[in-house]
Amino acid sequence: MLYKTPSPKPGYVRVIFELPASLWADRVFVVGDFNDWDQTATPLRQNRHGVWQAMLDLPAGRCYEFRYLIDGRWCTDAHADKCTPPSAGLSNSVVNTTLPVQSMASKVTKSTVREACGPPVPFYVKQPSPWNRRRIAARRQTPARPSKPNRQEAARARRLHPSSAAVQRLCHIAVPV
Repeated sequence: MLYKTPSPKPGYVRVIFELPASLWADRVFVVGDFNDWDQTATPLRQNRHGVWQAMLDLPAGRCYEFRYLIDGRWCTDAHADKCTPPSAGLSNSVVNTTLPVQSMASKVTKSTVREACGPPVPFYVKQPSPWNRRRIAARRQTPARPSKPNRQEAARARRLHPSSAAVQRLCHIAVPV
């Protein structure tokens, strides 16, 4: 398998050659135009998951033919960008070092979507559970509770309460002494 990403070097593409962990081998090399078909120049190493990998920074905009050399046996990558027509019964894999153009989806931001489409509309309306529906219905049927009096009203009520001395004096009620 091949993976291509932008390279830290300008004008290059990072290509990762990868073979699965299920490959039982002692030595694996990637050989191609990029290393002048040197059979030992670019070894694949197993990572901690057992996957065989080699990473190369290749000049962008070119095509390179390559093959894998697995324990002295030549193999073609079926997941490469393309394959050359077979010559002498063997075909080479080809890697194209051009990155795909960024799709418009990666350039879309939330603000551009809001401008084009308006505010987001939920695709479902959350309904209360059956227990909550009963509780909401019961709350609608009960009469409203009286609001709590504020501090000023409470103080006035204490002053004008029938047992207070001021009320008794206003009403000419005899206060036992």
